[in-house]
Amino acid sequence: MNTSPLLTPSLHRWTRRLLGFAALPVVLSATAAQAAVTTPGASASQYANSATLAGVTVPAGTNRLLVVTASDAGSPTPPSAVTFNGTAMQLVTTVSDGSAASDSIWVLPLGTSGSPTTANVVITASGTVEKFIAASVFEGVHQSSPAVAGPTFGNASGTNLGSSIVVTSAVGNAVYDVFDTFRNTGGPAASTVGPLQTGIHSQSGAVTAGVSSAGFAHYTTSTEPGAASVTMSWTSTADAVLHATIEIKAAPPTAPAPSVTGTVTILNTQSTSGLVITPNSGSVTHYKITSITNGTLFKNDGSTQITNNSFITLAEGAAGLKFTPTPGFTGAANFAVAGAFDGSGTGLGPTVTANILVGSAVAAGDLVIREFRLRGPASPSDEYVVIHNRTSAAIVVGATDGSAGFAVASSDGNAVFTIPNGTTIKARGHFLAVNTSAFSLGVAPDATWTTNIADGLGLALFTTANPASFAAATPLDAVGVVGGSAPYIEGAGLPSLASVGGEYAWVRKAVTDTVQDTNANASDFVLVATDGALYNGVQAVLGSPAPTRMAFADVYSGLTVALIEPNLGINAPPNRARVLAGGDRLEFRRRITNNTASTITSLRLHFTELTTYQSPGYSPGTSQADLRPNTGPTAAIAPTTSTGVTSVSGLTLLPPPTQAIGGGLNSILLIPGSLAPGASLDINIALYITRVGSYRFFATVEGQ
Repeated sequence: MNTSPLLTPSLHRWTRRLLGFAALPVVLSATAAQAAVTTPGASASQYANSATLAGVTVPAGTNRLLVVTASDAGSPTPPSAVTFNGTAMQLVTTVSDGSAASDSIWVLPLGTSGSPTTANVVITASGTVEKFIAASVFEGVHQSSPAVAGPTFGNASGTNLGSSIVVTSAVGNAVYDVFDTFRNTGGPAASTVGPLQTGIHSQSGAVTAGVSSAGFAHYTTSTEPGAASVTMSWTSTADAVLHATIEIKAAPPTAPAPSVTGTVTILNTQSTSGLVITPNSGSVTHYKITSITNGTLFKNDGSTQITNNSFITLAEGAAGLKFTPTPGFTGAANFAVAGAFDGSGTGLGPTVTANILVGSAVAAGDLVIREFRLRGPASPSDEYVVIHNRTSAAIVVGATDGSAGFAVASSDGNAVFTIPNGTTIKARGHFLAVNTSAFSLGVAPDATWTTNIADGLGLALFTTANPASFAAATPLDAVGVVGGSAPYIEGAGLPSLASVGGEYAWVRKAVTDTVQDTNANASDFVLVATDGALYNGVQAVLGSPAPTRMAFADVYSGLTVALIEPNLGINAPPNRARVLAGGDRLEFRRRITNNTASTITSLRLHFTELTTYQSPGYSPGTSQADLRPNTGPTAAIAPTTSTGVTSVSGLTLLPPPTQAIGGGLNSILLIPGSLAPGASLDINIALYITRVGSYRFFATVEGQ
């Protein structure tokens, strides 16, 4: 406090002197949210002939409150307004000497935010001399009723004056005060805070004008944790004092976030387990349910619906809820849950998300083992398995037994790899897993393993990743060698390759655009190898391993493959041509058009049928051709076709592996470039002729 009406006029001339002016922005510290009001660790203040405290930063925090003290060294009237960042603050209390000085405390609830705010505190005051402005941040404060006025005190005349105010409060709250002193001579008064208080601000200086010129002001603030009775005391060497207090109210307690288990169900099927909600506080009695997506939520009876913003009891949450997905939906669904202390939402806490995976309804044969090998040319661990989605719809993997996904297991009972829950395998798409300890074909896998699968073991794909369930489970698909047993074989098994290695793979046959699955391994698979040789007495067809990862899928819808000259027959030039220069070959010229709404970034042709070396029907003296896909040239087309084609782009045989004598069954030709929506590519498919005769081939267009 700077003056008193009892002081003589000769004392009321002030000299201008600024001490402790905070000219630069100061960050105010607010600690993490707690059950009680937390005190600031730093603050900003100034004593100056200025109505602005610049660059005040309120940090991120929970249930924040900005507290501003505004004291005028030359007016008994408090400011008419205080703002922060242009927002009006609330006046809580004021104290005045009635003639020359005043102190007021203002507050602004700022809620919870993950970001800080830096702005100016501006006061609107009638005085024109020095002012004390101090800003502090508290956290964990009640946002609708943040503070109430406490007692005030003033003593306008004396020596070595102090003040002691008893404030009625409560545990968890906090008490804040400002102690304003005036001293006639000898510089600012010394002020000492009470033993249980924590000092915050201290600013002082000469008073230069007004009723009390030729004196000195000293302003201090402090805080103390709330209790039933809180004493806010100060001693000083002052000749006059003002003292004001407020109580800062703690935010009401909130329920901690509960725990909730997820669940997995399948298309059009209500969940049968999971969604159990557990409180993390003994005071929680209810849960509020919000944000239900992609389905309908029910209580444990499966018929009593739970709607958004409704409450369920603790017991209903503990029993587990049921979820019925929206008809036809597969993918991720969820809802949010928060704890409360009653059924009306008292103490409603933060939400947690219950995650629900709605997997596809997958039948045997929908997902199959399309291609595999259990040994490579140099290592018994040069292994891979390709899973293929035979259906025309994407498959979302969801194991409903609580395990991690669908597993491929070997007939010794070990899980080789898992396709994780939530994995989406595109329509006619693939999933590649490899043994990373020796895999040599360079394709980035979708899953891995490191332990060698012994020669002669069978493989099976299960809708669980729990090994304890493998023996009794019915697999989606299986493949094994002669002598194997269910569930790791289907029908007649494959001939054993024993421990003979090579650049080969077992590949599932295809009929035009459909991968074959007759539940008889010997009928469904063919051995392909880059040399078309015998392996342990098993004849391989010339061809190539082609491990295909999840990014690629067979493209059957949205693409058209047409003749470059539709006015002529399929075997007539320029749609087909036999070219001798550069190697005897047949060239098949086609136009591929993207009729989808998305750009296809990579395209390739995967040969799923082909008359080639050692393909069925091949033997000396027969009339079957031996054709081998290989890298071919770009060719000029003259005259220009009726569709405007003037050239067709050559394709490239995909390595690895090296296919020294040409490609064959299961080989892949890369198509250059990408294909934007509505765009077309004119391509030249080169099949090199090793033996003339009748032929057939089918190449699936794969894209990503």
